[in-house]
Amino acid sequence: MIENLDFICAKYGEKLTEVTSDENLLRKSLGVLQEDGLYAFVIYLEKEKNNIKVKETIEKFLEEGKVLKENEDLKNQEIYTNLHRLLMTKSVIEKMLIYAIYHIKAGESK
Repeated sequence: MIENLDFICAKYGEKLTEVTSDENLLRKSLGVLQEDGLYAFVIYLEKEKNNIKVKETIEKFLEEGKVLKENEDLKNQEIYTNLHRLLMTKSVIEKMLIYAIYHIKAGESK
């Protein structure tokens, strides 16, 4: 992992607000992630075309933070069979969503 993952979470949290300014969507996504897990979160985002951009932004973030390998996506089975990777992935996505929600609340969405 790279040292400053929190900074990347903050940066992509802000970038996520360029994709959506829908605080409700981000809160629901965060709730699904926390309550139902990473795979349910991915399914939830793929449910509607508008949410695909959110999922793609999150995957770019995870790739830059070296949480996902290059050209790997959130449906990759390896993530779900490695508990450390699963928990790390879930944790950094939660942090990114929280930062995005705060950017929107602060009126900083693009």
